[in-house]
Amino acid sequence: MSTVNTTQLCLCVLLISGALACLALALLLLKLMKTITCLNQVLSSADRTVGDVNSIVEDVQLKLKKLEEPVEESKGIINDGFIKTGLSTGLGLASFMLKRHMKKGDK
Repeated sequence: MSTVNTTQLCLCVLLISGALACLALALLLLKLMKTITCLNQVLSSADRTVGDVNSIVEDVQLKLKKLEEPVEESKGIINDGFIKTGLSTGLGLASFMLKRHMKKGDK
């Protein structure tokens, strides 16, 4: 019968602990792979979202430019001295006529 000495017992324990460490490392790598896969999906979803947001921002900028064009044109017309004077004269005349009409209505 063979007896097990202390050195052989330590080697056996070391071998078993090494196998368990390799198993734990393999499980850790599997979980890491799943995490990387999920992260890849989240990043691709975020990339699509950023692309959609960029498209929306470009559409809004284009619409704002289209809205600014008529404002600039009407701003130029109103700032023109002739039109400005004509509008103020017309408003003054309309106010005068309204006041005059109201006074006739009181009598």
